[in-house]
Amino acid sequence: MEKIEIRYDKKKLLIGIIIMITLVFGCTYLAFFTKTFATNQIFKIVTVSLGLFVLYGVFTQLRKLLDNNSVITLTKTSIEINEDGNQ
Repeated sequence: MEKIEIRYDKKKLLIGIIIMITLVFGCTYLAFFTKTFATNQIFKIVTVSLGLFVLYGVFTQLRKLLDNNSVITLTKTSIEINEDGNQ
């Protein structure tokens, strides 16, 4: 028990990624393929810009999920906090 590493919870990250991707597809479908919102150009512009922002967030979360780096490392003498994913 010389070193304890705390990592991201992969189940919670995966659930968040799935929810964000589903929301992007749902909003894009509403903006471009329904009769109610298909004529509103401002809604389309906002949907595309927010969709790109959310996809960037998905990419960063997916990178954290695949890296498997520790967030906090506890030893007997020190505590290391890994904020950016590099050790």
